[in-house]
This record gives sequence, C-alpha cells and structure tokens, in this order.
Amino acid sequence: MPFSEQHRVDPRQVGLIDIGSNSVRFVVYDAVARAPMLKFNEKAMCGLGRGLKLDGNLGEAEMAATMKALQRYFGLARAMGLEALDVFATEAVRAAANGPAFVAEIEERFGVKVAVLSGEAEGRYAGLGVVSHFPDARGVAGDLGGASLELCELHARPGGDGEAGRAVTFPFGPLRKPEKLARRGGACGLEAPIREAFPAGADGGDFYAVGGAWRAFAKLAMVHQGHGFRIVEGFALDAGTARAIAEDVAARGELTAAERAHVSKRRQDTLPAAALVLAATLRALAPARVVFSAGGVREGRLFARLDAAERRRDPLIEAARRYGGVESRFGRVGTELVAWTAPLFPDEGPAERRLRVAACHLSDVAWSTHPDYRDVYALDRVLHLPLPGLDHQARGWLGLAVYARYRGDLATAQAREAQALAGEGGARALVLGQALQLAYRLSGATAHLIAASRLERAGDRLVLVLPDDGSLPLGDAVERRLATLAKALGVAGSEIRHADTNGNGGQQPALRAS
Repeated sequence: MPFSEQHRVDPRQVGLIDIGSNSVRFVVYDAVARAPMLKFNEKAMCGLGRGLKLDGNLGEAEMAATMKALQRYFGLARAMGLEALDVFATEAVRAAANGPAFVAEIEERFGVKVAVLSGEAEGRYAGLGVVSHFPDARGVAGDLGGASLELCELHARPGGDGEAGRAVTFPFGPLRKPEKLARRGGACGLEAPIREAFPAGADGGDFYAVGGAWRAFAKLAMVHQGHGFRIVEGFALDAGTARAIAEDVAARGELTAAERAHVSKRRQDTLPAAALVLAATLRALAPARVVFSAGGVREGRLFARLDAAERRRDPLIEAARRYGGVESRFGRVGTELVAWTAPLFPDEGPAERRLRVAACHLSDVAWSTHPDYRDVYALDRVLHLPLPGLDHQARGWLGLAVYARYRGDLATAQAREAQALAGEGGARALVLGQALQLAYRLSGATAHLIAASRLERAGDRLVLVLPDDGSLPLGDAVERRLATLAKALGVAGSEIRHADTNGNGGQQPALRAS
C-alpha cells in the first residue's frame, strides 16, 4: 500500500530508513525540528558491504537479509502512521554493480523511492548531523561506515550557525579490509589520500567521529581511560591519546577478553580495522581532539530540511524546553527562571549561560516522583537524557544543578560522579540549584509568581524583592532557603524588600470557584 494511503496517527512524525553497508536502520522522530525527539530506533546487521570485496556485487544472502529487515520496517512505518518516510542507501549500494537492480526491486516491492547518496552527499549529511548537535563544531567530521569513510570540513560561524563544507569519500570501511590496503602501501596507503584531500588537516580544529564502529571504539577508549560515564555523545579525547589507543588496538588485530566485555559482539571482529582507519585519519589530519558525535547522516538529512532561522536555534536549549515542558506542573516556567536567576551570575560567559538556561527549563523534571527519590531521579534523568550539544563536563554541570534544586546529598556515589564530570564549574551549578530550589518554594512552581519577584545583589547582601500588594506571602522555608543561598554565594547576609514588582498596579490573576 503506498504511503499516501496510510492512516496517519501523528502528521508531524517522520521516519528514516538508512540502508547502510553494515546495517539497515529504521528511526522515527516526533517532528522535523531543531531538536527532534527520537521515538523509535532499530537496526539489523545485514552486512551488504561484505560482497563488495569479493566480486563487486551485493551478496544474495545479504540482500535477502536486507529485504527481510525492510519488510519489517515498512510494516512498522504503516502501523505508526508516518507522515513522511525518507529511504536512502549509501556506499555498498552505490558501489555495487547490482546496486541499481536491488534499488529497483525495493522500490517496486514497497512502493517507495530510494535515494542513493553519492559519497560527497553522504559526507556532507554526516557533517550537517554533527553541526545539528554541535553548532560551534570546527575541524573535520568523519563518518566510518561498513564500506567507506566520508570526511567533511566543518566551519563555525558567528551566532552558532555551523556549516558543513567540502566532503570526500574513501573506500576504507572495515568490511573492505583496510588493513590489506595498509599492508600494501604502508601507512601511506590510508594516510596519503586523506592528506591530499585535506592538505591543511583539521586546520586547528577537532575531529568529530561518527558511525557505529567509532562509537564502539569510544566505549573501548572509556575503559582504557577509566572513564565511568558511558554515554558516547560528547565524549572527547585529546588526539594523541585517541591515536595511541587506536594504534595499539590496530597493531594487535584483536581485542582482549576485558575489551570484548565492553564491545558488542557484532563489532568485536571489525573494531581493529576501524581503529586502524581512525589512527591513520588522525595522523593525516592532526586535530586537537577527537569528539564522538551521535549526530550523523540521518540527523543531517533532517537538519537540511530546516530553514536558516531554525538552524540557528541552540539544539540544547530547544531540547531542554521540550523535555522540560512535558514535565512541568502548572505550565512552563523556564523562561521566568532564566530571568530570575540571572542577577546571581553577572560574570557568566556564553557557555555557562547556555547551561543555566537549559537547567532552568529542566528544573521540574522530577516533581511527579516520590519525594524521597526526587533528587536521585532528577540527577539520573538529566545526566542521561538524549540532549544534543553537550560534552561530559557540561552534562555533569547540568545534572548537579538540577540535583541541588532537589536538595540532593552531595556525598552519594552518583553525586560524586557528577561533580567529577563537572570539574571546577560544579560549584556554580550548585549555587544555581539552590536558587532554583528557592524559586520553586517561593512560587509554588507558577510562572506568574516567579515573574512577580526578583533577586538582587546589593553590595554584600542578597535581596529578595517581593510584590507590595501581599500577593506573595512568605513562609519560614522561604526565608531559610534565602539565607542558605546567600551563604553559598559568599555574601554577608540576606534581606527581603517589598515593591511594586507586578508591573500592573499590584493586580494578580483572579481565582475562580469551581
């Protein structure tokens, strides 16, 4: 049945089917938006690229496995009532002699159009996917698939509107046995083409690693570094460390038993080849760091559909607003909290302000949980939400801020992990958390009462200014928390003043009897 005849459950949601050289993946997002929410994600490891190294054709068994996966995915797409379905194929299909016939069979059987991406287009979409998560990315994005490596220049521009530039493709995927190419041509067998294509290397920027093989490498590197926080998105290593680990794994040609425990079985045999390609790429490009990104070709194809104004929005803030809005009790209060807490941080830079804004929008995520577990739930939720555009230090900062908003115990193992991630900036996150705690206690989580009051720094004192019309009466808990916040800020004391803060002659929303 053509997709135009489907029953549409949610007209905003969109699905993508990525027919890759190693896996076939089906993902569904809630909308084409700056920070879309992932609703479904499934892959089948079909290994289409395996046949290329034999006779240049897709293998019969691999094509059958792909068709079986597609049969399931198109059935799921119809049941989900998708408004749009983007089906595309990459290196294995475009390079295979029988690729066009295979695409024609898919299109005839399922009534869809399959876009076969050129290597340059695949690389540019991967670059856009990185930019969609890291707007300030500068350097080179590298997407390692099963049968190819795509590299794309990344340019940071004022206003956080990153750009993907020139892209180049190389036949270096693990399924094509790049170790044989390296043996025939020495290190230059892999490095020379990359150096030729990118004579300036990463030009002082970073290398953004994309793709399942390099995500598996990131997990292995975390073990090598003793890094206990295992979210791959935003994990960063200096390039020298990443290269040393990659060269060691590539030279051994296999994983140790301890390493295998942290890598999926389907990736274990090909990871040394992926490490070999990574090491060669880092030698050729000489970046400052390696940053692992969950944003890739699929995310790039969504991002490419946005207009310029939407692209310029900060993905972290957009995601925080969306998740926070779902959790809020009496309507969204994030915008009011951003203004309310601003006087406490007059010296903050753009990076810290960005985190403060996100924390304000996420600050009510645990209200519906049992009171005895709100702090732990809030910390776990914020640390592990699929928020784009965050490195691990920033995740720790955000988690600490919301944990402190729920008066979390800093001596717990979870809190110590968050403090270790946040580093020195964690102290400021704790101050913000205490300010949020005061705001919620004062206002009952209502936007009007937050906006009707304000904080001021007056010399060595912290001042809470309340409306003079009696619309916001005090309680002992409010005064205690104000004093605690003043102590955390290192000021001499606190006081409460009254003024016409409503800006409407002291009028407040009328109550209606039900």
